Amino acid sequence: MSYRVWMIINPPSRSEYRAVRDPDEGARLINRVAQAHLRNPNIWCNVFGLQTDATGSWEEWDDENGDGVNKLADAIWEAEARIKVEQLGQITGGGL
Repeated sequence: MSYRVWMIINPPSRSEYRAVRDPDEGARLINRVAQAHLRNPNIWCNVFGLQTDATGSWEEWDDENGDGVNKLADAIWEAEARIKVEQLGQITGGGL
């Protein structure tokens, strides 16, 4: 099974695609690209998604609960942020 992240920067521009190994890698890619876009004043809007070719043609990916990649990307972002806060607390002795 193959996966690809699609993105549209400043719609109605053309879609761009990036191959990824799995939904987790796709969600992490979306997070990284979205953060880079926030620092670029020429990008005022972006749209992302994840597709799979499980049926032989590209279609939107959903997990077993029917949730798309954006929910997965948010969960990964929050988990990674918690880890960073915990690490910072260890470095600073617990006081932020």
